[in-house]
Amino acid sequence: MNRATGRHLLLSALCGAAWGLLAVFAAGPHGNENLWGGLVASPFIGLGIGAATRRWLRLPVIARVFASLLSLTLAAAAFGLAVGLTDAFLRGGPRRDGLEVVYEWVIAFVWGLAMTGLVAAFWPLALANHEILARIDRRRSAGIAALLLAGSAFFAAPPASAGEEEGRAPDFAPGEIVTLARADNDLLLTSDDRGSRAALPLEIEERIRGFLETKYSEYAARGGDDGIFIRLGQMCRTVTRVAFPDGRILFAPFVSFGCGDDSLFFFVYDPDSDAVTSEPPSLHVGWMTDGRGILDSLLERPIVRFEDTTGDGRSELIVKRRAHNGTMVNAVVEWHYHVGSDAKLTEILALETLTLSPFGDATIEREVVGRGSGWIEIEATAGRRLDSAVRKGLGRVLLATAGEAHPFGVVSLRAERETIRGFPARPFVLGDGGLP
Repeated sequence: MNRATGRHLLLSALCGAAWGLLAVFAAGPHGNENLWGGLVASPFIGLGIGAATRRWLRLPVIARVFASLLSLTLAAAAFGLAVGLTDAFLRGGPRRDGLEVVYEWVIAFVWGLAMTGLVAAFWPLALANHEILARIDRRRSAGIAALLLAGSAFFAAPPASAGEEEGRAPDFAPGEIVTLARADNDLLLTSDDRGSRAALPLEIEERIRGFLETKYSEYAARGGDDGIFIRLGQMCRTVTRVAFPDGRILFAPFVSFGCGDDSLFFFVYDPDSDAVTSEPPSLHVGWMTDGRGILDSLLERPIVRFEDTTGDGRSELIVKRRAHNGTMVNAVVEWHYHVGSDAKLTEILALETLTLSPFGDATIEREVVGRGSGWIEIEATAGRRLDSAVRKGLGRVLLATAGEAHPFGVVSLRAERETIRGFPARPFVLGDGGLP
C-alpha cells in the first residue's frame, strides 16, 4: 500500500468517526447508551466505505451522485448493525431474540434516514465528503480532515434559539416536564409540538411523575421495547393542557418508549374536588402524524372534544384515534369516556366514524344523528373519499346505555321510525331484547 492510499484510508476512518458523531447528534432524545457501539465502529465503517470508493473520480458524475446515496445507506445500516450487536450483547436474555434486536436496529437507522427527511441533508454531505477525499493532496490532508470533523459537528448541532421560535417549547432540562396548551384547545401529537406554556398543578405533576416511574419500572423489567432502551428522563418532556367546558381540565403527558412507540395518557383534574384520574387511558399516536406534527390525511382536528353523549347534562371526553393494520385496516375511531365524580375515565362507546376501503377510495362513514337521555342514533353512509357530495345511506342503528358509566349497547329495531324518535318512553334495561 503506497502513501497516497494509506492517507486516503486514514482520512476515511476520520470521516467515519465524524459521521458517527453526526449520527449520535441526529438521534437526539431517541438515542441511548447502545449508540456507543456504533460510535466505536464508525471509523471502521468509514474505512470500509473509503476502501470501496478508492477510485471515485473514475466514475461518471451521475454515477457518483447515486453511489454517494448508496454509501450513505450502507453506512447507516452498518451503524445500526453495530448498535444492534451492542444491544443484543449487553442486554440480551431469554425474553429477547438477539437476531431480532439486531435487524430492528438496522431497519430503524435505514428507515429513519429515509422517513425523517434526513437523507435530503445527508446525501449532499456524503457526496461532498467523497469528492473532497478523492481530490485531497498531501499539503492539505490534515486541514481538510479537521474541517470535515468540525463541519459535521456544526451541521448536527441545532442553534441555541431554535426551541424559542414559532411558539415552540424551549430546550428542556433533564427530567423537566413542560406543560403546553394549543390555541385551539386541542391535543399536541408530538413531543415538541407548538403551544404556549401553561400551569401544571403540583398534585397533577406528582401524579404524573409517579405514573411515569411505574411505567418505567415495567418497561425496564421487560428489557425495553423493540431494541430501544431509554432513560426515565427521556420518557416524558411535554404535557398537553386542554380545558373542559365546565371547568375541569385534561392533562395529557406525551410518553415515548422509543422507536415510534409514543402515546398520550389522559389525566382529568377537577379543581372543585381536587379529584385526579388514577388509571389513565392512553392514545397511541404512532399513525396519527408523520412524526413532525403533520396530521394524517384521514384525521381532522379537533382530536379531542367534549359532548354530552349520555344525555345526563355532563360532558364526556371524546378522543379520535387512527386505526391501522397493514394495508387492510385504515380507519378513524372515536372513543367516548364518561368522567366520574372521582375523575375516573370509563370507556362507554367506540364509534368507527370513517373506514377506508383497502381496494380503492370508497369509504363508510358513521355519525350520531339523534340523541336523548341514555340513547343515541347512528347513521352509516357509503361513498367516495374525494366526492363527499354523493353518499348512499346504509342504515341506522339505535344504541342505549343502562346508566351512568355503562357502555352503550345495540338495541334491536322492532318498531316504526316514529316510535324510535320517541325512544325511550320508559326506562330501558340493557339486554331486554329491544325497544320497550
